[in-house]
Amino acid sequence: MQDKITAANIAQVRQADLRGLMAISLQIYLMRFPVIAALAALINLPVNIYFTLYGPQVPDTTAGMLSYYPYLFAANLFSLLVLLAVAYVVELTIYAEQPGLNEAINHALTRWLPAVGTFLLTTLAILSGLLVFVLPGIALTIYFFFDMHAVSLREMSLAQALRYSLDLVRGRWLQTLGRVLFVMFLVLTPSLFIQFSIAASGADLGATALILYDTLLDVISAFSLVAYTILFLNLDYGRQPEESEEANGTAGA
Repeated sequence: MQDKITAANIAQVRQADLRGLMAISLQIYLMRFPVIAALAALINLPVNIYFTLYGPQVPDTTAGMLSYYPYLFAANLFSLLVLLAVAYVVELTIYAEQPGLNEAINHALTRWLPAVGTFLLTTLAILSGLLVFVLPGIALTIYFFFDMHAVSLREMSLAQALRYSLDLVRGRWLQTLGRVLFVMFLVLTPSLFIQFSIAASGADLGATALILYDTLLDVISAFSLVAYTILFLNLDYGRQPEESEEANGTAGA
């Protein structure tokens, strides 16, 4: 029975259009919300506490931003754990399994060092593209967009993960860009609404409220991690039949 459910779920992800992919993402986000929200909150909480209580203020000058970037970079490395864990939860949900919080965190911890190395390599490649000319850097950002999913779900790292992501996106760059931006829009809309509501109320949030507020935004943003994983799986599952047919010599039959 589980194999049939898994096969049906994979086929649904493979064949869905953007609307269908977002519907699947929302369904998984709501169905696995306790685990996904706990991952987003618990892992990001130390970062939110540090930035609120001890982190530097966001500068308003270019020179100040240069000194601020290392803190953001370190926070991103820590937050990779959320991406790795959520991606794991999403695919196992498609496999009709229900991994718990501890299992998801353990998986993320085992893949964290490969993810950090891959993140550094990806950042170096994108920055090199931006320095040479802006457009190559933008192109590489989308081509390597799914490198962390390859690390988490396909046990790859470094150049292999980058190549895997590039192969998935090749020939679908504009489509992938549009889908990525659409997911960003879906997540930014409620986040901006909350920010504007607080600003309009004139409320002066204390340190504790700011930490809770940032954590709430992390939980909302976790939907994007679910959706991006579904986008990755749509591309990944979509090429499996082709590879299988080629291996059996039946492609085009």
